[in-house]
Amino acid sequence: MAQSNKAPSSAPISVIGSHFMVPHQLDINHKIIFKVKPCDSVFPEQRVLLDVDDQPIVLMCNKSMTAHNGWYVFRGDSESKSDMIFTTKKHCSDVNVFLANKTSNKNVCDFKVEGSWSKRNCTIYMGDTSTTIAQGI
Repeated sequence: MAQSNKAPSSAPISVIGSHFMVPHQLDINHKIIFKVKPCDSVFPEQRVLLDVDDQPIVLMCNKSMTAHNGWYVFRGDSESKSDMIFTTKKHCSDVNVFLANKTSNKNVCDFKVEGSWSKRNCTIYMGDTSTTIAQGI
């Protein structure tokens, strides 16, 4: 996929919930707004994303028994298939994201994340296109 220097798309896309979307960058003054913690589970590769009030936003479960290194992501702290929001597959250094409720081709990713997590620099693209929808710096 070709790199693009386009600005993020103006059309908002809500994956987890519209209350996590804002029309501008946040200045959080070094306050914690999300936390990731291991789950109290027999499965060591589970993490829960919590909001500032320690309420679970999503539960992330590692797909360790698959050919692709990836995750299942569920709403809240549920592990029910009906609460699945999306799955991920690692492809080389990129991460492909597949929404759980999609009705189109399930083999085509909905989002692609490229970049370096360790350098805190990434770009999120719409599907397998060069349309930028978010950038993290």
